[in-house]
Amino acid sequence: MTTVRDVSRQIAAEQALRQSEERFRIAATLGADIIAEVDIPTGGVVWFGNVDEAMGFERGEFPRTLDGLRERLHPEDRNRVQRAISREVFDHGRAVSFECRLRSKEGLYRYWTVRAAPRSDGNDLSKTFVAVCSDITEQIVARAEAQQHRDALAHVARVSSLGELTGAVAHELNQPLAAILSNAQAAVRLLDRDAPDVRQVREVLHDIVADDRRASAIIQRLREMMRGESPSRERIDLGAVVREVREIMRSGLSMRGIAVLSEFASDMPPVVADRIQIQQVVVNLVTNAMQAMDELPEASLTFRVFERGDGWQVVTVDDTGPGISPTMLATMFDPFNTSREGGLGMGLSISRSIVEAHGGEMQAEPLATGGATVGFALPPSP
Repeated sequence: MTTVRDVSRQIAAEQALRQSEERFRIAATLGADIIAEVDIPTGGVVWFGNVDEAMGFERGEFPRTLDGLRERLHPEDRNRVQRAISREVFDHGRAVSFECRLRSKEGLYRYWTVRAAPRSDGNDLSKTFVAVCSDITEQIVARAEAQQHRDALAHVARVSSLGELTGAVAHELNQPLAAILSNAQAAVRLLDRDAPDVRQVREVLHDIVADDRRASAIIQRLREMMRGESPSRERIDLGAVVREVREIMRSGLSMRGIAVLSEFASDMPPVVADRIQIQQVVVNLVTNAMQAMDELPEASLTFRVFERGDGWQVVTVDDTGPGISPTMLATMFDPFNTSREGGLGMGLSISRSIVEAHGGEMQAEPLATGGATVGFALPPSP
């Protein structure tokens, strides 16, 4: 008795599977990406591309299961990646994208971006999903190095800006120090009397404490601005930051005969930013404005802090100098662009880098009444 069985469908399915695998292999060979096909019920992984070589393993050594891959994930990424795949791919049958870190054989972590999507086989519930994985370690490292260079350059510019303020700082410190000396001498004289006036001595000592705190606050603000530490984002009061810079530079403005005006909006919400970096931006704006008004018989500078209609917070510094020419307006934020003899031309360029790193924008325009307004805007906090 002869049994005849139609296996054409099975052969066709096997051919389709081989063709699919071949397409994956060709795609992985032609591109820089590595493709993984995951069997959802068993958790088995089939790799197309040189994943073993990329991760420093011998051929076939890199994990071929989801559980093995999970062990290779950075501990901080494991739960996040597992939730994303489980929720989007397994439960809802949707595509998902994420970044993660995988540990190589040497124990170092490499950065990967993964785009995963379920592969439908005609049923409602997919049994496999395909993930396209790209090694982005070099881009991440290059980005980090570039940020380090920007931070180092910003620190140099910050110290350079403070060097220009040396005279003003000395004058600012001389005032509380002179007051401390004068009050201390007065206290000695009061105590040398046959009947010391304790009440007066107490008042003098309170004045000494207040002046000492004032000098300490000045030194602390300058130390913070000169720090070369990594940026630290926190919720800050933008108006308070501008007021601190105004106090630091008050003596320098006064010695140049520049009148200072201020317009600060009240009840503005905090923004998320690095306080020291934002101080540096404001210092750069004020320094440029002072230089623009050098040797003018009458000069004034106006600080403005307000909130735009779209919720962005704006800081501007207005001056009564010669204004900004159209050619200068187009290039004033470019590096090494300066109209001042001996200037580096880095202040506004670094300011733009800092503001844009905060998701903000720089702005500048000549004023119809003469002079210019230069400033920046920061987006509202999430």
